[in-house]
Amino acid sequence: MKKVVLILLLLSLNIVIVYANTKEKVTLVKCVDGDTAVFKIKNEDVRIRFLAIDTPETVHPTKEVEAYGKNASEYSCSKLTNAKKIELEYDDNSTKTDKYGRTLAWVWVDNSLLQQELIEIGYAQVKYIYGKYSYLDTLYEKEEIAKEKELGVWADYTPVTYIVTFKNEDIETTVKVNENETVESYIPTKVGYKFRGWYYNDKEFNFDTKITSNITLTAKYEKSLSNIEIIIIIIVIIVLYKLNPKKFKKEINKQLNKKGK
Repeated sequence: MKKVVLILLLLSLNIVIVYANTKEKVTLVKCVDGDTAVFKIKNEDVRIRFLAIDTPETVHPTKEVEAYGKNASEYSCSKLTNAKKIELEYDDNSTKTDKYGRTLAWVWVDNSLLQQELIEIGYAQVKYIYGKYSYLDTLYEKEEIAKEKELGVWADYTPVTYIVTFKNEDIETTVKVNENETVESYIPTKVGYKFRGWYYNDKEFNFDTKITSNITLTAKYEKSLSNIEIIIIIIVIIVLYKLNPKKFKKEINKQLNKKGK
């Protein structure tokens, strides 16, 4: 029975850890479009880009108004304007801002996730995913249902193709990937170095992430020890042990205890 209680406790702790993002109450200053609004946060007007979704354009400086753009804008603005409570949730697995300096957040309106509502009615797509965000599984599930029902933007949809660029030192390799599909990894080599992984925005890229924009992944390495360096280290260890075995063992145990703490 104790084991069962312990397992349940650990599971509950895991749930808390996954969704332990920072939340704060805010007030609406003005609507911008379907996926952007300005909120008052600590007496400052902050432009918020709704995390993980994209609605059709209505105010883009170089694009015409897109189909369902006004619908999405009107829906979001109506929800925000009539809300009794608005909360922003900052995802621990996302950057705080996007490349335009807009703050990224989940938007909760009267305890309902606005991103999910927009996805469910076909006014938004899951996009700009660069990590394992908290509510992604639910958003993808709702998006598939909206696609099957051909709601909103899915009524006449042609898949978009994006370019994933693998940058390995001075060599660049490009791969075409359909929207919302994943890209396959490969392991490059560099003499004298060990491959650490592919990185996006200084974070290791998760290859379970669905591609929703053009991205560049950079190979990162760490220096490997040469055979000569390994031999020298072994010789030094042997010499130190021979000179004072007790002190050597004591120091090893000390270091192991440090790692164990």
